[in-house]
Amino acid sequence: MLVGFIRVFVCVFSILFAASAFAGGTVKVKVKQTKANGKAWDALGGAPDIALCIDGDDGMKCYPEANSPRKVRKPQCRDAFKCTFTNVKIPSGEFEVIVIDIDAMSNDIIGEEDCTAPGKCQAGRAKVTFK
Repeated sequence: MLVGFIRVFVCVFSILFAASAFAGGTVKVKVKQTKANGKAWDALGGAPDIALCIDGDDGMKCYPEANSPRKVRKPQCRDAFKCTFTNVKIPSGEFEVIVIDIDAMSNDIIGEEDCTAPGKCQAGRAKVTFK
């Protein structure tokens, strides 16, 4: 009976530990004022509408919603150069980060880079910080 209890306890602890290693992370994004060509992010001169995708060992997840950069339709932050994403599933080890400017016709990639967390990385025209 005691052995069974210990096995259940170890199993539950392992599941909780694994979930906590990925859940609840914060990602901060700071985008440069212009595209690499010097033009504004939006046609009318506005700031970008920021979304984020993370591609790790268990697939790609985009925030606030979607599973690929082309399918993201809503930004986390509209008309902003800074954006904070909470409750992000941040993989351990190396993973790809894609920062996106959501547009009506076609999303623009602000930057993409292989990163590790915690820490910072430069993804094109965006600085990304993981906590």
